[in-house]
Amino acid sequence: MSNDEKISANILSNGENTEGQEEPQTPIETIVIDPDATIVELTACRLRSIEGFDGLTKVETLNMRQNLINKIENISQLTTLKHIDLYDNHITRIEGVDSLVQLKHVDLSFSM
Repeated sequence: MSNDEKISANILSNGENTEGQEEPQTPIETIVIDPDATIVELTACRLRSIEGFDGLTKVETLNMRQNLINKIENISQLTTLKHIDLYDNHITRIEGVDSLVQLKHVDLSFSM
C-alpha cells in the first residue's frame, strides 16, 4: 500500500492537526477525501455517521474503526467496496448494503 493510495483525515473542526494524538478533542465536521482514493482511513475521528461518500467511485477499503457510528447507511453507492472495517463503533442498525456486490469482508467486532 503506497502513501498515494491511503488517505488519512485527522483534522479537527478548529483546523488543528491531530497527527500523533490519541484521539481528537473536538468532533470533526467536514473531511475532504480524494475522489480517486482506493483506501479511505478514518480511524478514531469521532465520526457519528456515514455520509457524503457519493463521489468515491474507486474506494475498495473503508476503515472507520473506533468511531461513534451507530447506523450503517449511505454506502450503497460504494459499489467497488471490498472491505469495510467498523470495529469498535456503536452499530445497532445496518441499511442499504444490497448493492455492495463486491463486498468480501466486514468487521463489526466490538460494536454494540
